[in-house]
Amino acid sequence: MNNAGLQHVAPLEDFPRERWELLVAVMLTGAAMLTRAALPGMRRRGFGRIVNVGSIHSLVASPTRAPMSRRSTD
Repeated sequence: MNNAGLQHVAPLEDFPRERWELLVAVMLTGAAMLTRAALPGMRRRGFGRIVNVGSIHSLVASPTRAPMSRRSTD
């Protein structure tokens, strides 16, 4: 189960780049690498499930949560 996350609240124009990169590393790269690590065992068994847990902010936009919002609130 991929269930890791961080939050930094700021409008996109004020969002620090290093914070953006940390959020991407934890929420995107982390999930991809955990999945990558699980795949060999799943293939050996011929079975497995991967569950990715996401934030409500991926569905409900917020002007101060740009990394998690998929649509604009403008």
